[in-house]
Amino acid sequence: GGAADLERLKPDPSKPVTVVQLRLPDGARGVANLNTTASVGDLRAFLIAAGHVPTGAAFALNAGFPPKPLSDEKATLEAAGLCNACVTVRL
Repeated sequence: GGAADLERLKPDPSKPVTVVQLRLPDGARGVANLNTTASVGDLRAFLIAAGHVPTGAAFALNAGFPPKPLSDEKATLEAAGLCNACVTVRL
């Protein structure tokens, strides 16, 4: 669960790291520090592990302008254009 997932998702400092800005459902903002090779699915796991979204809740991730849903869970943050980007989390 939570702490173990957060530990697993900690960025490896020997690889490129990026910051993803988060706009959370309650209007708050957060950040995720992840390797650029982390996947969209890893970002989703981070949001749950960090308590930003309720466990078991369905939520959508949108990024870009105009915002597009991030539907490819296996895409890396780099491939999805999310390095240093802002992601909106919608319940």
